Amino acid sequence: MEAKAFRKKLKENILGLDRDFLLSYGDFRGLKSFQARDAYIWLYNRRELNPSKWSSLPISFRKAVSEDFDFSLPTVKKERASSDGTEKLLLELKDGNKIECVYIPQGKRITLCISSQAGCPLNCKFCLTGKGGYFRNLEVAEIISQIIILENKFSLFGKSYNIVVMGMGEPLLNYSNLCKALSIITDCEGLAISRRRITVSTVGIKEILERYLGDERMPLLAISLHSAIQEKRNALIPSKSVLSLIELRNLLQNNSRKGREPVSLEYVVLKDFNDHKEDIEALVKFCKGLKVKVNLIQFNEHPLLNFKAAEEKEMVRIQDILSENRISTTIRKSRGKDINAACGQLLDLERLKLK
Repeated sequence: MEAKAFRKKLKENILGLDRDFLLSYGDFRGLKSFQARDAYIWLYNRRELNPSKWSSLPISFRKAVSEDFDFSLPTVKKERASSDGTEKLLLELKDGNKIECVYIPQGKRITLCISSQAGCPLNCKFCLTGKGGYFRNLEVAEIISQIIILENKFSLFGKSYNIVVMGMGEPLLNYSNLCKALSIITDCEGLAISRRRITVSTVGIKEILERYLGDERMPLLAISLHSAIQEKRNALIPSKSVLSLIELRNLLQNNSRKGREPVSLEYVVLKDFNDHKEDIEALVKFCKGLKVKVNLIQFNEHPLLNFKAAEEKEMVRIQDILSENRISTTIRKSRGKDINAACGQLLDLERLKLK
């Protein structure tokens, strides 16, 4: 890589730079190949953001890299803790935009929920996040930074945890940066988090979903379905970028033949909207013959949203019907509801109040 190309990257956040770039940069700065690899390992695998501590590398290189790149993380502006142990962080990015990420403990299982966009452009009618508007895609560094911030705060480095890209935004609308971030996150010398511990959630963006399903390196997939009746799904997810149910089912049917893991279908149960007999019959018909599992999700009510939550006994009834039809089904209990950290509730409420 030419010196000119490196100068374009100067002062960028180093967390967005991949292995190939850092190896080339190391060569540019006079490192041997094994030393440049060490720089990558120090940064990502050891999570050391202070290059002066990269003890296996020459002092001259450590000084140069600290001057050439930005090593800062987004600022934690606010923290909220739920009675169930869930904690939500409001992060401020360099340009003043704010995003949210969540720490979710559940027994011995820990899940980190991270965002892919500042805001969300889809405006799904059951989701609070879109109410705050859409600002931009997150950079690779901003996606990775959320994991490192949560690791640091909750002492997770070296421990097992899961990641769900289910925070603010539609991940597949930021596909390029998502893929770059995931390549570093899942690299055994990067963050070294197994792709089987990562789930990406999408409403099913045209063209891009097919690319995702065709790439065996990509993590587990969850699709926000919420209705198997086209008119109702259109009402819930009004974006024209979303695949129709017929298109979506065809893609999933092809995926079922490829030997990949089952795809999760997310279904927020909305009282008197998608919980009728015809709704569940349509859901059963959609799932038949597909390698899928259904997550029934408890809706999180909010004054800004025009739906009500179904009672737990109704969700159990739906689960029983799906199970009787040999469709793997779980009920996802709401977490962090009292701090607006639950599914579909990530939103900088202070910003909304200023609108």
